[in-house]
Amino acid sequence: MAKTELNGNNATQGPAKLKTSVHDIHMTLQGKGGVGKSFVASLMAQYLMHKGAKPRCFDTDPVNHTLAAFKAFNARAIELLKDNALDPIRFEEMVVLMLEEDGPFIVDNGASSFIAVWDYIVRNGIRDVLKEHGRRLYIHTVLQGGEAQQECLNGFRQVAEMAEPGSIIVWENRILGPIEYQGKTFQDMKVYQNNSSKVLGAIQLPENELFIGNDLKKLTTEKLTLEEAQKSPLFNVISKKRLQLYQRSVFEQMDNVWEVIPEVVNA
Repeated sequence: MAKTELNGNNATQGPAKLKTSVHDIHMTLQGKGGVGKSFVASLMAQYLMHKGAKPRCFDTDPVNHTLAAFKAFNARAIELLKDNALDPIRFEEMVVLMLEEDGPFIVDNGASSFIAVWDYIVRNGIRDVLKEHGRRLYIHTVLQGGEAQQECLNGFRQVAEMAEPGSIIVWENRILGPIEYQGKTFQDMKVYQNNSSKVLGAIQLPENELFIGNDLKKLTTEKLTLEEAQKSPLFNVISKKRLQLYQRSVFEQMDNVWEVIPEVVNA
């Protein structure tokens, strides 16, 4: 199997892209809380909507239903935990819905249910069921620099060790600085090199300088998409321009990893 490099570059076969169909399931999984999983889920939904698709969103975070608070996504909140354990009935109801209906689907999962959800998927052959019904599961895991970095890397390892080849997209949230250790970038780290075949690509969120950081904080507080914020009177003309540039930077990177096929737009 050819080695898959970050940003979807296949070392021997050229760029590898995720051709997004109505049968794809995109799930955020990361054991460290507060690193931007819901923000990443919102960016995925915004990107697909920007391309003309109609994503189906599920918010399964047992602590904060952030994604469901955005009116633009019409996300369905699902309580997957019962008495601090995964409720298999609710989880399988969600899976069956994704087997019977069209997406693409976005599932935002919380840190507190990370281990339970991933363990259930692996142990109960959920990926096989999805494949047998023509569905593809992609895992989106978020890395953050600073004090959270090591825990994020551990979360990536936990997912990657049991993931299928080319099924992970890594999001580097550089709000607290780049993902690096002793001069090594994430791609140079052993945890990545040991699992490089599992990674389809990576997206680096732009570093949050003071003003764009304030813009994004206000945007998420108001539960607005990037495009809604650019039309909102809550933001001045300079803030709107910063958000426009931020959106362009992220979406251009997503273009390097994803290709939204016409079937999705016309569904």
